[in-house]
Amino acid sequence: VKGNELVVSNTIRNDSGFYQCEVIADDRVYAVGTARLLVNNSREAPDAPTNVECVEKHPTALTVSWKQPSNFKDIHAFSVHYMPLLGAETQRVVARDVSSVDLSSLSPHTNYSIYVRSYSKKSASAQSTLVVCETTEDVPLNKPPIINMERFGPPSQARIFWRPLTNKEARGKIILYKLQWRSVDGEFSNVRYIDGESVEFLITDLDPDQDYELRLIPSTSMGWPTRKDSMPWTPVIVSNLANRNSTNYNQTHSITFDEYFAAPSMHLTVLNSTSALVNWSEPPRPKEISVKGFRITYSTKSERVNDVVFFGPITVYDDNAREHLFTNLVPGATYEFYLQTWGTGWESSLASKFISTLTDSEDGQSVNSGEGMLPLVAGLQVHPISATEVRLKWDQPIINSTDGYFYIVKYNKVDTIEIYILSSTRESVEINGLSPYTSYEFVVQLALKDGRVGPYSQKIESRTLPGIPGVPINLHWRVLNKTIVEVEWKPPSSPNGMITKYWVEFKLNTTAASSQNASSSSSSSGGVVIPHLQRLLLLPRPLLRMGVGQSSRPAILQSSSMSYNLMRFMPS
Repeated sequence: VKGNELVVSNTIRNDSGFYQCEVIADDRVYAVGTARLLVNNSREAPDAPTNVECVEKHPTALTVSWKQPSNFKDIHAFSVHYMPLLGAETQRVVARDVSSVDLSSLSPHTNYSIYVRSYSKKSASAQSTLVVCETTEDVPLNKPPIINMERFGPPSQARIFWRPLTNKEARGKIILYKLQWRSVDGEFSNVRYIDGESVEFLITDLDPDQDYELRLIPSTSMGWPTRKDSMPWTPVIVSNLANRNSTNYNQTHSITFDEYFAAPSMHLTVLNSTSALVNWSEPPRPKEISVKGFRITYSTKSERVNDVVFFGPITVYDDNAREHLFTNLVPGATYEFYLQTWGTGWESSLASKFISTLTDSEDGQSVNSGEGMLPLVAGLQVHPISATEVRLKWDQPIINSTDGYFYIVKYNKVDTIEIYILSSTRESVEINGLSPYTSYEFVVQLALKDGRVGPYSQKIESRTLPGIPGVPINLHWRVLNKTIVEVEWKPPSSPNGMITKYWVEFKLNTTAASSQNASSSSSSSGGVVIPHLQRLLLLPRPLLRMGVGQSSRPAILQSSSMSYNLMRFMPS
């Protein structure tokens, strides 16, 4: 715009259209002028590039290619134009002999509109055909904030709510959440995997006298956040949670506490290989409880996490409803359904039952399921004993069978597929041979000697205690002047814990040993500058709360004017 004129240079046919000029004052439009511009094809304008294509390279880059126009000899350059949805356009100019370009610094999981133009000495071509290309997903940047935690049922359960991540934070479609909770400074955390569409979850088996910490970690198809293990926990003081129904119960003396929060009775029926019907009935409720509906959640095994994933809840807004049909289930799979009654400021305990869908060969039958299945192992706890050993214990389930029974214990390192299995005839077991300061997942399953097995317990996660750190590596030195030498090293390949500092011992050949410590994290290199006289002995070693680690091997340090005997570094 120049003064009261709009100048359109290097015009092309795409510049044709109606142009408006508005007079605006005090946020109001007082006058509008409209003019039509019609641009004919210029004989000097080159043809536009053809066959424009784009290929996803990785989450922040695309490769755009095109076919050069027939009048290529008149082309002097190309420009690639790209823009995200509702974003600003960016332009990239390349030489005439280039027919592809890499676009970098893009946003993951984002659609970009792309077109290419040719340029001669006198004019630009029209736009090429517009193509839309989407960058691939990346791992999430953050964890979703837990915006609320409520308790309207018995003291052992509470419901959490969270806000989904923004597109910029998620960097892809969230397909899974990993929910962890543990008592403050607890030795293990409970683990539940939740479908990525969910925004709430009911936590059960809480101790009303314990305070807890929560952590909710999201995952896209590309995996979990890079630093998921260092993501902060959210503290929750359970005793401060609102529980108005406890006051209501204290005013009701005609029924027991368990009756006040009684769960509905549930029955499951398999209709075919992909459908199941959930039926329920309600127990007597006090008059002050205003039932509004029901919530149904279900879980089933997922190979992605080698554990069950929870879906829902599905909320039924009808207090007279007594059934719900589930379709699109997986043939021959095991499901656990959870049912809860809810009302104004109140919710019941949770009812749960297992069911197995029919296989395709069994389709056409109707089977009442959920009865006669072995019980779920509950009360699983793990207590680290040392850097390589933990003790696992659980509650003894109620078993109606007279056959002999035992337990199958499965465990693995977190985020690995190698699974270890052992069996026990008691409700506890000690597992040794583990790696120091490493997180493991544990589940337990009840089994009968006739070959029948029950469902796996809910998963828990714990980390072994720190061990003695390994030897620092990549030892380097540099003489700064006649009295100072600088020494650098890398952390041990097996830190076996969080290294807080390094302990460095040094001495002259003819004097007693001196010492100095250098702070350094286990993931970064260490370094220290030590004054010396002529010949120096250095003994650096890492330091943990568990104690001083192994020292590095001695090394001979020499320069034109000095000779040093660099002995060892010890991490701590």
